[in-house]
Amino acid sequence: MKVRKGYTLVEVVVAMLLSAVMITSVFTVALSNKSSGIVSDNRVVADAATQSVIKLLANFVTADPTQSIIAGPNGPPAGLASWSLNTGAYTDSRGTVWALAAGGHIITSGIPLPPNASSVSYDVKWVGAGCAGPPIPVPPNCTPSISVTVNWTN
Repeated sequence: MKVRKGYTLVEVVVAMLLSAVMITSVFTVALSNKSSGIVSDNRVVADAATQSVIKLLANFVTADPTQSIIAGPNGPPAGLASWSLNTGAYTDSRGTVWALAAGGHIITSGIPLPPNASSVSYDVKWVGAGCAGPPIPVPPNCTPSISVTVNWTN
């Protein structure tokens, strides 16, 4: 019997198939880790933007926008405009309304946004008996419930 050197065609095809399966699985894991890392980074920046909005709105919690003798967090002059986000470094889509006016608000500037984020929005609901709106001046039993959303472009 002659001893042959080399591999048969079947052995080469099986080896290539096994190599392809292993390489595909390695790349799948690597791409999955990369994409979950990007999502995680975006969540961290979105959390920072959300905390920034919450800290900003905390200044308006005890506000009575009809009070003309007290200047709002945005400084003089007193009155509704000084209780609005639009008189500061921020831009509220609703204009110079009270920052805690019931309904949706979109902050389009002033908040550090994560990459691919277009804006930060927040929705205000007033909780408590007889608090729909809320009535002005705000009764002591009314508290705002605020949900913050980061709006993404992708």
